[in-house]
Amino acid sequence: MKLEKIKGYQAQAIYKQAWAAFSGQDTDEAVRLAARAAAMPGTQKTEAKFLYGDALYRQGAYDRAKDIYIGLYKQTAGDDKAKAQRKVAACNQKLNKSDGDGLTK
Repeated sequence: MKLEKIKGYQAQAIYKQAWAAFSGQDTDEAVRLAARAAAMPGTQKTEAKFLYGDALYRQGAYDRAKDIYIGLYKQTAGDDKAKAQRKVAACNQKLNKSDGDGLTK
């Protein structure tokens, strides 16, 4: 929390707080903080979006999580793209849809 007050470290600090909340099973707080971190510029943006989607998934908001993962699928490459694709497939399973639903090449 102290790091959040130092210029240039705010986004990273909020992401770390979101990760701590997620790890500590405080999903509501993780959703709130990860959404904040994902909206801020910085190197944590992609990780924060994945964490936001993961927290929504944990809450059972599969449609919202899927939307986050689809956005990540479209804007990433390599391992992150594959990770997003797997997470979309997991959401689709919970929603009783085909694994590739929502993904376009």
